[in-house]
Amino acid sequence: MENWQRREREKGQLESVMNKQSEMMQDNSDEIDRLSHGPGGGGTHDCKPLLSPPDRTPGITALRI
Repeated sequence: MENWQRREREKGQLESVMNKQSEMMQDNSDEIDRLSHGPGGGGTHDCKPLLSPPDRTPGITALRI
């Protein structure tokens, strides 16, 4: 096989791998969007933080006085 043919084949393989990675990243992004916005589609969805902020720590007010 000629060097230029080998390079073209390798270039095609590299492009194929890069396209697959791009597809996987898009799938991950879509999944993150789906999970973060919850069920239902459209413009009125409830976005809630995954973790609620903790209540005030006992004793912290004593430090503020």
